[in-house]
Amino acid sequence: MLGVLYWLFFEKIYGINIASPITYQKFSEYWDNGGVLRFNDVVMLLILCLFIPISLFYMRWLNRCKFLNLILLPVQWLQNRALKNYKEVSVNIKNLKVEEKKTIEQLVEERIEEENKNRKNGKSMEDFRKKIINKINSEKKEKSS
Repeated sequence: MLGVLYWLFFEKIYGINIASPITYQKFSEYWDNGGVLRFNDVVMLLILCLFIPISLFYMRWLNRCKFLNLILLPVQWLQNRALKNYKEVSVNIKNLKVEEKKTIEQLVEERIEEENKNRKNGKSMEDFRKKIINKINSEKKEKSS
C-alpha cells in the first residue's frame, strides 16, 4: 500500500514513474551528460532513498496498532450483530428429544404414508374444485333462464 502511495506521489508531483526502469536510465543519462542537481532533485532523491526506512516504520506502526483487527473490524461488527439476534434463544439439553434409530424399512413406510396423505388431500381438492365449478355453472344457467 505504501508503495502505491509512493508511486502516486512521484507520478503527480514529479511526473515520473518510479516503477519503470526507463526512468532510471534517463536519470543515468542526465547525470552522465553533466546534469546538475537542483534542490528539488535532491529532495526527490532523499524521498526515494527513504522509501525502505519509511516502509519499515509504517509496517511496525501497523503491527503495533494491530492492523489485522482494523481489517477485520467490519466482519466482527457483522458477527456481533448476528449474535445479538440469537442471544435471547436458550436451549435446554434436558428438553431435547432424542429420536429412536429407525430402520430403512420404517423410514420408507413413513414416507409412503405421507405421500398417500398428500394424494388424498390432492383428490379431495380436485373434487372440491369440481363442485365449485359445477355450482358456478348452475348459477349461470339459472340466471340465463
